Parts: sequence; structure tokens; C-alpha cells
Amino acid sequence: INDMLSFYETTHPKVIIYINNGFKNFQSLIYEDALHIHINHGESDKSSDHSNQVKGYDYIFVHGPNGYDNYMKYLIKLDPNQLVQTGRPQLDFIKPIKLDTFGRKVVIYAPTWEATHRSMRYTSVDIYGEQIVDALLSDERYYFIYKPHPNLGANDKKVLAIHQAMLEKIKNDPYAITITDTDVNNIYPIVDFAIFDMSSIMTDYLNVDKPFILADVFDPLVHKVDDYNVLKGCNRLTLENVENLLDVVTDEIDNDPMKAHREEIKRVYLGDYKQGESIKKFIDSVSNIIAQRDREVAQKDSEVVS
Repeated sequence: INDMLSFYETTHPKVIIYINNGFKNFQSLIYEDALHIHINHGESDKSSDHSNQVKGYDYIFVHGPNGYDNYMKYLIKLDPNQLVQTGRPQLDFIKPIKLDTFGRKVVIYAPTWEATHRSMRYTSVDIYGEQIVDALLSDERYYFIYKPHPNLGANDKKVLAIHQAMLEKIKNDPYAITITDTDVNNIYPIVDFAIFDMSSIMTDYLNVDKPFILADVFDPLVHKVDDYNVLKGCNRLTLENVENLLDVVTDEIDNDPMKAHREEIKRVYLGDYKQGESIKKFIDSVSNIIAQRDREVAQKDSEVVS
């Protein structure tokens, strides 16, 4: 803490921006002469994306109406003036990867990890993972990309074992690849169809307006499924239709049955921004908060002097 506070006291930051709710953030909030902004590292309908912890910050940046509504719906006594909608600035800076997919349609499976507690567990690896890999590797129409969460298997040995088995299968197939070192948003432009768990990378995928399905691993005792707006814009992967996964993939790519619903879902989750507008909104919002901080600190200092 001393090193951190010493750094702040010598650099005099006007705003401090937080990309998660890590416990060390609470130590950083000690610093009094800055305004503290929580931006998170993506948004979905996970409970972590409307955590009561955000009350420790001066402002909470959200992508669009869904993020705003979730905070106001789930939290008690949250000041709506603390919520600032900025869109998703990262989507203004996509650099599509170059990958030889041999003229095949590209399917990506991007599961999340098992997390640390029950209400945050959305991984599908131990339920659907091997069936997904086996099906897509068996069909010569598809090039398969596996993009696992970096923490996958960290807290569950069964999940880790299945993940490792999947990696071995993919490693030995010339029409499949595991990608771990690239921003997933740079992969989406070459993708034709995606299979997701509930996660923020699924939300970002709405930006490319392509078909996807969401793995149904929902626990009705802890997951508020009826509140998940994304389910209005995609179909689900279930224990029933996973047996016919290739038929599902073919139908989604050829017919895109949920396309009409995705445009509205995109606006709800990401806001209504043209290329370049979101980053401008973000910079303008931070600049306004810096100006507010300067006024507040000047007033505080003048009161101390008087």
C-alpha cells in the first residue's frame, strides 16, 4: 500500500480507472485527490457485471442500456448519476487476424471458465465441450477455432482434464486451431458462427452481426435466466440439440434464424454508436470527470485555507 500511495502522491493522478473488482482496488480507493472510475473489462449478464462493489467508485461506465438497467434493477440505493454509458470503445480498434482456413466456414467455440462460486459458473466445457470438438472436427465443411478463457480449469480438475483432452484433439487436426494470445475481437471478422457461454466476449460478438448460440448451463437456483436479454437474439445449445450439433450449425449459418432480433439486442448491450463514436464518448466522459475533479479539489483546498 505504501508503494502505491507514494506513486499516487508523486504523480498526482486526477482519475483512476479500474478494469475489474479485484480486492486490491479497495486499497487504491484510499487516495482522496482523484475520482475513481470503474469500467470493467467487458459486460454480460453475469452477476459480476452488476456487483454491489461498484458503490466504492465515483463513476461506473457501462456499454449501453442493458448495463445501466442491470445495475439499477439489482442494486439498492445506487445513484443513477454515477452510471455513464460509453458504448464499447475497444470495438473501434479491431485488427482482423490473418489465418488460412482453407476455404472452409469458420466456427469458433469460446467457453468461459468455471469461476470461483456457483452463481458465476457458466462454463460449458464439462457438459458440451468434447461433443462440440468431436462434431466439428469430423465435418470437412468447417474450420474450427478454440478460444478458451485463460483461467479455464483453474478451480475444477474435471474441467481441466476435459480441456486438455480437447487441446490434444485440436493439436492433431490441420483444420483446427487453439488461439490463446490474440484479442478475440480480432478473430470475429473471419468467423461465420460462434458457440459461447455467458460472457462478455459473447456481448462483443454482437458487433459483427453474425449467428451464434449460447450454451445452456443455467442453474435456475442462482442464474436469473428470465432477465438475460441476449436470449432474445440467439438460440441455445442444449442437451437435446447438441446431439445434432452439425445440423444446428448448418441451419444457423445458412438461414441465420435470429438475425432479425440481433440488431435490437446489439443496441441494448452495446449502445447505438457508429465507428469511432464510442471512443470519443469515452474520452469526453473521462475529460468531463477530470474537469469535475479539478473543481472539487480546488474547492476543497480553498475551504482548508479559509
